[in-house]
This record gives sequence, C-alpha cells and structure tokens, in this order.
Amino acid sequence: AYFTKAQWDRRDGDQESFDRGAATAADRFDEAFGAYISLSTREPDNAEWHTSLARCGHRYGDLLSQLGRYPEARRAYERATESFDRLASLDALVGNAAFRQSLALRALGYACLALEDAAGAETALRNAIDTAPDDDPMLGKVLGALAQARALRGDFEEARKLAAQGVEFFEQIPQADRQPRQQRALDGMRELLEHLERFFLRRVVAREI
Repeated sequence: AYFTKAQWDRRDGDQESFDRGAATAADRFDEAFGAYISLSTREPDNAEWHTSLARCGHRYGDLLSQLGRYPEARRAYERATESFDRLASLDALVGNAAFRQSLALRALGYACLALEDAAGAETALRNAIDTAPDDDPMLGKVLGALAQARALRGDFEEARKLAAQGVEFFEQIPQADRQPRQQRALDGMRELLEHLERFFLRRVVAREI
C-alpha cells in the first residue's frame, strides 16, 4: 500500500522505504495517467474520461511532488486543471468537483513555487482562490503561497499584505476550533509575515539613508 509522507512519518517509516514505495506507485499512476489522456483526447466531450484524468493527474502530481520531481508534477497538475476546465465547459462540474478544481490549481501553484516560476504560481493560485468555496478551511495557506510568489517577483509590499491576510484568516478561527493543520499553517504564516516585515523594513531604511 502507498502512504503519504505524513502517514509514513507517523508509522516511523524510513525515507528509503518511503521513496521506493512512492516511486512504485508513481509508475502505476503514470500508466493510468497516459491511458486517460488517450481516452480524453479520443473522446473530448466525454465527461467521465475528463473526471478520471483530473483525479488521476492530481494524485499523480502529488506523488511526483513528494519525490521532488517538480517539473513532472507541474505537467500532471496542468493536465488535471485542463480537464477540470473542460468539465466546466461541458457543464459537468458536479458534486465537490469545483472544490477539487481549486485543490488542483493550488497544487499546481505550489509546484510552480518549488520551481521558482513565480508568474506560473501566481496565475494558478489566483485561479485557485477564485474557484474556492466560501467555507474553504485552508484558504489562508493559499494566500501565503501567493505572498511568496509576489515576493519572488520583487513586490514585497504586496507580499506583506497577502501574508497578513493569511494570518488574519486563521486567527479569526477560535483557537479551540482550529484544526491542527490550520494551526500549523498559521504558525508558518506568522513566520513568513515576520520575515517579510523585516525585509520590507530594511528596504525602507535603505531608501532613506
């Protein structure tokens, strides 16, 4: 069975075993991924194939990201988001598909960040925010990633504002109701904001000297 990195860590698994299992799973996903691409290309109006390709591409991208294979992960996420776009054009985004579309877009954004593709990251993350439901419990983390993308592009003032919005998003949730993943995200957001505040202050001081 394949476990995510977090699940494997809780089982006290060693890194080598995790990488071996993830690589085996990635090979299997690669076969399915290729098959769904062929099917969706042959029948471009078949919502079933695009639904399967979107799900497979997202999961495959997650595996590749955990293995550090970010260029391949980005391509998998791109195919997933393209299939979600096709489903939208077919009026076939049913159930929680719109939320899964937002998840795939933010995953694409994170992969772009890992590759220091700030423009690609910003486009994907803004689209992720636009397609996210109003009750998305982790939207603050997306704002933090968008802040990093703006910082990579040299816009530290906007990055600082976005990071502050991310902190505010999680802080408005009462601590007793805050999920562990939300608390971890908040801690990371506070650290990011502190770093951006220091950097921004240094730039202001340097301009005044």
